[in-house]
Amino acid sequence: MDTVGPMGRTVRDVALSLGVIAGRDPADATSAERPVEDYAAACGSSVEGRTVGLLLEGMGKGVEPAIRARVNAGLAALEARGVRLRPISVPEVVHAARAYLLLVSAEARSNLARLDGVGFGAREQAADFAEMVGRTRAENLGPEVQRRILLGSWLTGTDEGAALLARAQAARLRLAAALRRALEGCDALAMPTAPTVAFRFLERTEDPLSMMLADQLTTPASLAGLPAISVPVGMADLGLGDQMPAGLQLVGRPWQESTLLALAGAVEAELGSMPLPPPMPMWRSEA
Repeated sequence: MDTVGPMGRTVRDVALSLGVIAGRDPADATSAERPVEDYAAACGSSVEGRTVGLLLEGMGKGVEPAIRARVNAGLAALEARGVRLRPISVPEVVHAARAYLLLVSAEARSNLARLDGVGFGAREQAADFAEMVGRTRAENLGPEVQRRILLGSWLTGTDEGAALLARAQAARLRLAAALRRALEGCDALAMPTAPTVAFRFLERTEDPLSMMLADQLTTPASLAGLPAISVPVGMADLGLGDQMPAGLQLVGRPWQESTLLALAGAVEAELGSMPLPPPMPMWRSEA
């Protein structure tokens, strides 16, 4: 589930960064032997005649009205550039977040098992090895990471967990197949990046379900192994003068990053890039 992807102030910045990190790396067994395209050139290419499917499940229950309004503005921007929009339904998407939570917890347990405080992790002074491991994991991993490791341990260490994990893997395969079928009739799928605006730091740490639902629209592409991009579509008006950024997510066919960059570039050209956030207050301690 861990995929390297660039972030930038503009679509072109993202394209330039992607051009650097893409391609075969002999030190990375997971990299693909494929030629690197001119992603920067793709940003300004025409999207007239392209077809984008609007994922109906991504615009329904749970999506804040302010987010929906800004996503519609992004879709209108694509239409202004000659893109055809068509509604697409992929019911399997509603199971993505739950399948993702189970699968990523099993992976987290497997990948973080090496944090024993000896080879990896903090090297603490401890009376014995068990205490070293316990302190390393308790003091250096956040509550959500610890929660996922515990869930992953149950999933991989019990018969009931293994059966549930198998069901999650089957749901992942069905979702991947459904998304690829949907993309046979269009160049990309469109949906909000998140159903709500960003929440405050640590605001949902004690609410695992709320944390999971925040990922419900970004997990489908990751589960299916498809490229995706989030492009800003302005500030969502929350009322009383309060505004927060909103994003339009575009999911494409395998190896079609250039198409996504072209579509994102078209949205940016119509709506403009995201304004800089207000300056943070400068804190200083009194001597």
